[in-house]
Amino acid sequence: MDPTSSHETAATVLAWTPEEVKQWWRRSLPPGCQEYISIVDECELDGTDLLDLDQESLMQFDVKKMLIMKILRRIKMLKKSLGIPENYRASGTTEVKNIGPNDADPRMTKAVADDNQMLIEILERERYHSSWKIILMFSLMACCLILTLLKGGHGFNLLDVHCGQMGYWALTFGVVPCVLVISVIARNFLVDDFEKKAECGYEYLPHDVKWDSRATIIYPAVCSCAGLCAGMFGIGGGIVKGPLMLQMNVLPAVTSATSATMILFTSSMASVSYILFGQLNVHYAVVLATEGLIFTFIGQVALNKIVKYYGRPSLIILVIGLVVAMSAVMMGWNSFHYITDLIEGKAEGGKSVCDAKGEGRLL
Repeated sequence: MDPTSSHETAATVLAWTPEEVKQWWRRSLPPGCQEYISIVDECELDGTDLLDLDQESLMQFDVKKMLIMKILRRIKMLKKSLGIPENYRASGTTEVKNIGPNDADPRMTKAVADDNQMLIEILERERYHSSWKIILMFSLMACCLILTLLKGGHGFNLLDVHCGQMGYWALTFGVVPCVLVISVIARNFLVDDFEKKAECGYEYLPHDVKWDSRATIIYPAVCSCAGLCAGMFGIGGGIVKGPLMLQMNVLPAVTSATSATMILFTSSMASVSYILFGQLNVHYAVVLATEGLIFTFIGQVALNKIVKYYGRPSLIILVIGLVVAMSAVMMGWNSFHYITDLIEGKAEGGKSVCDAKGEGRLL
């Protein structure tokens, strides 16, 4: 079906698929607008979404104002040709578009007008990062750190406990109840908050995560597996957490920042463990940490400028995908000879957990 044919009706246009919207975009919009056709793919715009496009939603992709006027004019002409009123909302919903950091929240305006105190309280609370949540994260980190220090290792042993003793294993697995307690506190808060939002008519933004009873079980479980792998194999937990949050429909920029924050905690704890067990080469660590900080800063600034210039947040997704792919290739390459030795029967024999000693000790 040709989306630009003259015999289209309102019903057929509303039923357009993203591919048909792209056909309309190519045929109906001027050349300057074609560089923004990626918006259709990124947002999966169908016919209903196309008719609901407005200036605010297009500005989020840094579309030039002159081009926004041209796009909206063509959409207005399309509506007119279909006999659809100019102010008609095809979706028939009140979904709020993503709100910038300096934009007024229309949901707050509506809540004040309706004297919806519960909604006002929720919206006001979500404007800032809650201090108790930050304290909770650092408390968990402190708990894990204390248990690790008490367990000791490599000439440092406050309680004089050794691997194989009951006290040693109690300290090793003592982190589990700490994590479970804080996880239960966080889950109860999120589920209770979700129910309050449903009660007061909270309108979710397109990229908001709905923390219902199911999501608060599945997503933390996956993140726990990512943290376990990060500690065991020395990989970045972001290899799992980044794609997971993208699957959750979190904004790419938020995904990158949140993943980096979570890795700060998991990597810090893993680093402390390596130091205590004498498995960290300090000379390498100093050089690599310095290079990592410098190039992370350069990469972050450069990527932000590129995303802003091209108006393509999907570039962040591309970078995350490339990092994950390169990490998988490098891990496979580095472990290839170990796998070969295992197949050929040349692998080292098994050892006791307490006798195992890592390479690359403190120099």
